[in-house]
Amino acid sequence: MPKDEWGVKRVCPSCATRFYDLATDPMTCPSCGATFTKESLTQTKMRGAAERFDLFANLPGRPFPGGPLLRHPLYVLGMLWFALKD
Repeated sequence: MPKDEWGVKRVCPSCATRFYDLATDPMTCPSCGATFTKESLTQTKMRGAAERFDLFANLPGRPFPGGPLLRHPLYVLGMLWFALKD
């Protein structure tokens, strides 16, 4: 069980090594020696997520097989199937 003075478990953005930050800011990776701050970690994650959403927003959607008349009954049937399966 980790101790409180070890801090939070982090993943190095440069080499993907897992380590504890020892409650310091800026943090230094023990494996590759890269230095980064808490703000740089959160800004990178937020920026990367928006770019991926934009990529999927531009993909064309496929029509539902069976047309609009079968869309709702097949949706309910699928939900029932997975509810019974659980």
